[in-house]
Amino acid sequence: IVYRDDMVDFWFLEAGAFAGKSVAKLFVPRFENTAPAMENGKQRRTLGTGWLLTDQLVMTNHHVVHFRKRGEAPATNADLLLQGKNTIVKFDYNTAEDDGEDVEVEKLEAWDEELDFAILRLKNAVTRTPLRIEKRKVVFSEGIYVPVNIIQHPSGHPKRVALRNNLLTDADDKTIRYFTDTLTGSSGSPVFSDEWRVIGLHCGSTDVSGVSFQGRSTAVVNVGTQITAILDHLDVHAKALRQEIPV
Repeated sequence: IVYRDDMVDFWFLEAGAFAGKSVAKLFVPRFENTAPAMENGKQRRTLGTGWLLTDQLVMTNHHVVHFRKRGEAPATNADLLLQGKNTIVKFDYNTAEDDGEDVEVEKLEAWDEELDFAILRLKNAVTRTPLRIEKRKVVFSEGIYVPVNIIQHPSGHPKRVALRNNLLTDADDKTIRYFTDTLTGSSGSPVFSDEWRVIGLHCGSTDVSGVSFQGRSTAVVNVGTQITAILDHLDVHAKALRQEIPV
């Protein structure tokens, strides 16, 4: 054993593959003043990642559905709702040769800009198993070893997975910070524990100083929202929706 035992039980691979069936690529169209925003004859779209909370609810980031760049005026509520409603959720896009399964959204059900989450309701329930949610808040302390795993669609590419060489580096009541490989398009991905329970919602990265990883200094770490913070928010602001989520 080199330093620590990093072996995992064989079921880890099978369980990860099963969880991946409920992770999807998102296509979010842009609306401006309730009209499609066009470019070169096509409606503008952004890409992201989402995953199943239930057989009919999909979790992603608010900033993915909001689809506005820094410095732009924020989307109106009307445009935000239209962008959510017209999002396409593509499951099973695992290789470049896969057509995948496109599922339509009925409406944008809930969102919060600060916690950077959005929940989409599909028009029809899917025959896929929702991801398991970790009930306990992630707690970090110096010297602990907590690997995380992310299933994602980086840059809109076929589904990829970042496994275990991604350590938790910080956590508070609302956020977690961790090292992993992600790209634009990974936003909205589930952050898993080694038990393949969702502990966080991947949001992006942030600049840091005085942080090292694998013996080298790093200027960037990933940031996600604690899944427990999202559930607590729903308990207060969307009780009926919260009751649909079996946690």
